[in-house]
Amino acid sequence: RKSGKERHAAPPPRLQPPPLFAMFALGVAVVVVILACVGYVARHRSEVLTSISCAAIRGLEALKLRRAGLVRRSVRMRPPGYRRLVRAHFLERATTTSPGGNERVLLIIPGFTASAALIMSDLVWKLRPPPSWRVVVMELPLHEANIENFDGAHPGCNAILQYTVAFAKAVGLLGDDDSGPHLH
Repeated sequence: RKSGKERHAAPPPRLQPPPLFAMFALGVAVVVVILACVGYVARHRSEVLTSISCAAIRGLEALKLRRAGLVRRSVRMRPPGYRRLVRAHFLERATTTSPGGNERVLLIIPGFTASAALIMSDLVWKLRPPPSWRVVVMELPLHEANIENFDGAHPGCNAILQYTVAFAKAVGLLGDDDSGPHLH
């Protein structure tokens, strides 16, 4: 039990407000930092806006891929006519079917102006293929991440067809003897 003196002890001392000069100096420092930021953005407006736009697109892309259940993957292959191995990037939603089961595959090949991640992820999300289906979204040669395979030549229609067949073999959609599911 507290004694009478302890119960009526003086309250702790109040903090004194900072001197007027300190408040003024802090205000000036904040204004200087804000003006410096505004000046930097004004001088580098296009770079800042580009960085913000790229970050927003990457965030939207990640959200759409997650919503569709797609993940980024890549496979090494050597399409006919290529001088070296290339890394083919694609999106995939794995199947829930056990290996050797009756797996159905949906191979999506985007058009020349469509982004696999931004546009085709919406298609997969809207189609809602059954969970037992494996979904593979092939990125076209020289599109997005596949630009790393550029060797100076632009593929024609036949080269793109050969690339597609090589890709289907590399990800297990076709056997080496072209047996397996037909590409439509």
